[in-house]
Amino acid sequence: LDVSIGSSNRFMDCLIAYKFSIPAGAYVDLDSLKDYPLHICAEASFDVEASREKSKNTPLYICSKRGLRKNFVYKEHFELPIHLRYHAATGKDAVVTIPAPQLLLRCMENSTFITSHCKKYLFKASCDCSNKSYCEWLTIPFLEYNAVQFKVPTGNASSLKFVLFITIFVVICCTVTIIIATMKNVVKVKKIE
Repeated sequence: LDVSIGSSNRFMDCLIAYKFSIPAGAYVDLDSLKDYPLHICAEASFDVEASREKSKNTPLYICSKRGLRKNFVYKEHFELPIHLRYHAATGKDAVVTIPAPQLLLRCMENSTFITSHCKKYLFKASCDCSNKSYCEWLTIPFLEYNAVQFKVPTGNASSLKFVLFITIFVVICCTVTIIIATMKNVVKVKKIE
């Protein structure tokens, strides 16, 4: 994610945050976000072991620690480690759509930016991704980013009976082989004694 935002007025003591909507078919490994020391992640819960069918859409807020102070232009590069979940067998590819994130801007003195027609773009969220207090953020739409789609191959449910039969057959054959080998070994040990 490359972000570039500019204004004809200086950004005075402003903060940037991102709101991602992570669909049920994906998750973010929050431990890997520790590799980004310039960003804070608000508390979010992802069960990385759960399948798509047992998951739900999750909002994820990430705040930049870099403040905007006396700047006209702000640029930032950010990578979000998104992983795809297991999908149940359906016989056709599953599609996971990750919508474009929302860019949130909050300034200590909002009157610099917020005019009467901007009030409809105000959004309440955690002030600094700590989940303790909530402030009004200005939602700024991205001009370049669209939703991203991933195709996830899934198994073919029609071959379930065949795979189950072969698996059970192989397990039984291996079990019989182990039992026969063990019996022969026991007989050899008894003859030696």
